[in-house]
Amino acid sequence: MSHKSYSVLAADDEYWARENLRSLIDWGKHGFVFLEPASDGADALRRIESEKPDIVISDVNMPYVSGTELIEKCVEKFPGTVFIALSGYDDYHFVRSTLVGGAIDYLLKPISEAELVTVLGKAVDRLANRGADAQNRSDALELKRQASMLALDQEYSTYLKSISESDSPVDLTGRLADYELEYSGYALALFNAPGLSGGANAAAPFGDGQAVCAIKDIIEREAIGSKRLVFHNTHKAGEFILITDMRIHQLKEACRALLLKLFHATDLTFSAVISRYYYSFASLSKAYNEAALALLCGPSANKSMVILAADRDASINLARATIDSVVDQVCKYIDENYFEDDLSLSILSDRFHVESSYLSRAFKKSTGVNLTFYITQKRVAHAKEYLADGLLSIKEISQLVGYGDYAYFSRIFRKMTGVSPKYYSDGKGANVSEVT
Repeated sequence: MSHKSYSVLAADDEYWARENLRSLIDWGKHGFVFLEPASDGADALRRIESEKPDIVISDVNMPYVSGTELIEKCVEKFPGTVFIALSGYDDYHFVRSTLVGGAIDYLLKPISEAELVTVLGKAVDRLANRGADAQNRSDALELKRQASMLALDQEYSTYLKSISESDSPVDLTGRLADYELEYSGYALALFNAPGLSGGANAAAPFGDGQAVCAIKDIIEREAIGSKRLVFHNTHKAGEFILITDMRIHQLKEACRALLLKLFHATDLTFSAVISRYYYSFASLSKAYNEAALALLCGPSANKSMVILAADRDASINLARATIDSVVDQVCKYIDENYFEDDLSLSILSDRFHVESSYLSRAFKKSTGVNLTFYITQKRVAHAKEYLADGLLSIKEISQLVGYGDYAYFSRIFRKMTGVSPKYYSDGKGANVSEVT
């Protein structure tokens, strides 16, 4: 079944405003195609006539043809297009004139991500009501549902990450306070599908995003607890989280059935890890990290199984041994891939499925140096070997050891050795030692 992505044309005579709209949200993930913006009202009028966008977001105050005039001219001529007004002035006259002219809503600069998503949802509703057939309306409603689910996934995933990275007590106010009251006793089940990694976050809602929704629906139906929360971890493409008040033995049986249903529905191999029981929503990150660590030391990442985190964490020595093993793997990876220009804590934590701040602390404790310094040491050591050979230019060497910027490489080399790459290459720095 094909699904429609809605095209959006922004019109603003200020370059920064156009680029801010372009980067404010991930348009593709929300099911929209962000067209190249129009630079003024006359340009917007020509573009609307030729490209017939579904949604136009127009600044009110533009040269040649104002946003108000643009909306008034186009609203009847292009009934299939929805108009949203945009202005830097909180002026009732502007608001009234644009709404009377045919705009469905009005945005005041600077725009927040939440405001933009909300008004786009309203535009999708309007387009659905204008649709000539039931299929178009169905597509629009599905798009809105998936956009709403994505927003919730991002919220819950942020709680996971922010709570786990915070060294201070969690401020349980607002919505967090509601969760604290509702989930006073729960277990966390982490479902992992390596085959989905890398696609779900980048795809539009009707690509892998549709698979994400389908997977969540299956987990939701199978989880029979009176209280349950299912979401996709947007920080890890292949991970889905179930929070439920089901008892551990019930959850284990439900997970076994779920793995079969998920495989038949998606052709993906899932593993499930169940945390111990927790009694505060503020402990959500502990439950997640416990499950993630148990998954990391499981027998096989590509084997369908249900793991109880308590069985994998019988003693603190096992956990310590596990993270030490991960640090060893990270060191080996850096040693063999020091030349990758995007090598960083973030990339490595994603690759080895360890929360970034946890990996940073564990790496420093195990090796005595922080991870970034370790990477730099390896790169400089190899650079010194290349410089001693004298077969390559300094610029070529900088690229070979992972530094695309020659000037930056020179600064790093001098900082680590006390001399410039050229000085070292000329044989005058052969006996210098690296900074430790």
